Amino acid sequence: MSEKRVLVTGPTGFIGINLVRALLSKGYRVTAMVRATSDTSALQRLGVRIVEADLGDAKSLAAAVADQQVIYHLAAAARAVHLSTFKKVNLDGFRNLMLAAIAEGSDPKLVLVSSLAAVGPSTEMHPHREDAIANPVSNYGKSKRAAELLAAQYSDRLNISIVRPSIVLGPHDVKGWEIFKTISQLGIHIIPGLRKSTYSVIHVSDLCAAMIAVAARGRRVTPKDLEGGTYFTAADETMTYAELGRMIGQALGKPYTFNLPVFAPILKFVGAVNTLIGNLKGSPQFLNYDKVRDVTAGSWTCENQKLKQEIGFEFPTSFATRMVQTVKWYRKEGWLNGAKSTRSQPAPIGSASPTGSGPNGPTMNVN
Repeated sequence: MSEKRVLVTGPTGFIGINLVRALLSKGYRVTAMVRATSDTSALQRLGVRIVEADLGDAKSLAAAVADQQVIYHLAAAARAVHLSTFKKVNLDGFRNLMLAAIAEGSDPKLVLVSSLAAVGPSTEMHPHREDAIANPVSNYGKSKRAAELLAAQYSDRLNISIVRPSIVLGPHDVKGWEIFKTISQLGIHIIPGLRKSTYSVIHVSDLCAAMIAVAARGRRVTPKDLEGGTYFTAADETMTYAELGRMIGQALGKPYTFNLPVFAPILKFVGAVNTLIGNLKGSPQFLNYDKVRDVTAGSWTCENQKLKQEIGFEFPTSFATRMVQTVKWYRKEGWLNGAKSTRSQPAPIGSASPTGSGPNGPTMNVN
């Protein structure tokens, strides 16, 4: 195939670096859009073109989108000290990117990476479909829903599709690594609350493959039909958080994993304290009160039938096997044995936004 030119925003985050690798493996010419303060060492080793740009700087965005055929927009604020940060990055920044792509004039395909959090929690027995009524519970989820609605406003001038990832795990995931490390070292898996909640999950390799498929074959959002160009991305399996812990324990070779529930009031207290610390430090903590809203909201499940039926996407490997592959990667890179590899440290690869690593996989971080 001829090399297709693609731009990835947020390429130094967990999902971003995996998407860059997936695109390169398929022969695409990848441009990675980074901020001036980003750590680009991993991207440099991959040999991709790197361009410095800021979602708040229209001139730099014009240079980034020039002559691109597909734009994958992953850069986002996943947590913030001030609510205004969500608007500045997830809305104003996204609007600036769309305007730059429209002004460029080559009619690129834009894939917006949104979130299951944009729709809100599901019920245990009824996973969300794309046409579900959105009821996000966190400020992050509300900002992602607002970004979807913004995409619809500009969809008459730009070819846009939306993907909504569920919980994402896999290589390079620092937050998910905490789950694997705790089970590996202590045999303990921490569960949020006592209620029986179910979750949709996806491995980052499958998510990246789905994103590429949506870019190639996905319907476009329209001003009157946002859901028509929107796709949930989730594996066939749904599970409780306890079942996820046991699956990871089996992948690690553990004969038994002890599930340790943390009551919702404790999580809310920790979230409130972390929010206070974040305000004092001027730097958002991971498990802040906004994140706790998602963590304690109940089940987070979604269907993948539209992705399969319209895009023809299939999952080649079970999620359990994907967890085995993830364990192998963590061990190879030294993340689980204490001997940290110089190739890949268990620390953020980079920041997809001023406040976080963009749409990221959880320790109960709903994407």
